[in-house]
Amino acid sequence: MAFKHLTQAQIATSTFPYCKCGLDWTLDSLQRVGVRAFELQAVDPILSLEDVRPADIRALAKKIRKRGLQTICVTPDVMNYPINLASPDPSCRRRSLDCIRKAVDCAEGLESPCVQMHVGYATVDGNWEEAWKRSADAMRILGQYAVEHGVIITSEYSKLSWKSVLNSSQALRKMIDEVDSPGYQAMSDTVVMVKIPETIDDVARNVGHCLKHFHFTDGLGNATSSLHMIPGTGKLDLEHVLEVLDEIGYTGYLSLELQDCNTAPEEGMRRAVQWMREHLPE
Repeated sequence: MAFKHLTQAQIATSTFPYCKCGLDWTLDSLQRVGVRAFELQAVDPILSLEDVRPADIRALAKKIRKRGLQTICVTPDVMNYPINLASPDPSCRRRSLDCIRKAVDCAEGLESPCVQMHVGYATVDGNWEEAWKRSADAMRILGQYAVEHGVIITSEYSKLSWKSVLNSSQALRKMIDEVDSPGYQAMSDTVVMVKIPETIDDVARNVGHCLKHFHFTDGLGNATSSLHMIPGTGKLDLEHVLEVLDEIGYTGYLSLELQDCNTAPEEGMRRAVQWMREHLPE
């Protein structure tokens, strides 16, 4: 297919498969892979949001620039205790807001345009509507904070209620409309779509106008698997995903959130990038 909008410049690697690797080795590896843009998962041993100081962010930014790389998204781990923006506990909500604010600060310091996160979840025995309200209130605060720091926050959705009050791209659209902030926009994920279940066409219809980030990987194509695989090694119709993204004029990055090559992350990332280059024009 001849694309009108998508290009290889939108390919982004990520540090997800480097979760057991040190910072310098990870950055050197991404430099060798040969793609400038990458998504930074803000977790130890690469970057711990709990401990990071402004000086640490400046030092990291220098290391990234030295290698000719560019952070395009900062992704904190906010799906589990002790972080939950929708928690009924005020102390937990304050802690969670501080965590995301720090992620925004990190993104600003690294000149990253985007932060990607989850908006919080309801407790199993809690009131879902009240959890939604608390989440929306938190996102209004964070959306404004993001605007003030020149960053956009995007959030993922999940079929699993213990991960997020957002269970589809339609729910994400509802949250975005309620929050009503230019600092809060949409993202999606090829594997998550299947688990909902929904299609890229549903995503385009629901949040295509405000889609700012995208996790692009292959998968087993069933509702029980969360495996994020190298493109071309699974069962997803990734060509159709690219076609629809091109049709809606998607201008964000296609981030390779690989999770099946942690013992050989560089090899896996090289293969993923090669598939992307074979399917996107220069």
